[in-house]
Amino acid sequence: MGLDKEAAPPQWIFKAAAVLSALFAGLAVALAMVAKAPEPATAAMLNLDRPQLVVFESQSCSWCHRFRKSVAPAYEASHLERQAQLTYIDVSQQKTAGYRLEGRVTATPTFVLVDRGGREVARMRGLPGGEEAFLPEVEKMLGKLPNDERG
Repeated sequence: MGLDKEAAPPQWIFKAAAVLSALFAGLAVALAMVAKAPEPATAAMLNLDRPQLVVFESQSCSWCHRFRKSVAPAYEASHLERQAQLTYIDVSQQKTAGYRLEGRVTATPTFVLVDRGGREVARMRGLPGGEEAFLPEVEKMLGKLPNDERG
């Protein structure tokens, strides 16, 4: 009689197997749903009418607020805005924005000039030289665009 009790597996093993089976089935369903999730826009999908000066900013960045208040209006009124339109992106959204950047943006504000295909051409981190130097710096960045994309 003692042999029969030892030969039979304990009941908890069956319960644990059932729980693990349900867990793995749920995991398989979740992975299948993630695999079918739509991809964010990619740089290949971008077809811009002109280059853009993308401003990566964050809500907590005082320099970003200062840029919007005092520098952006001067840029938008200049001839440079006709060559590269200002576009604002929250730094946390850089992966889903669809631009093909050469590296991750880690500081705000960061200004990235992208061509019509959304590829990075030039980058400026912060406001080096202050507000007075911004427009001349962007002009240098625009000089790096291919000739057929210059305004």
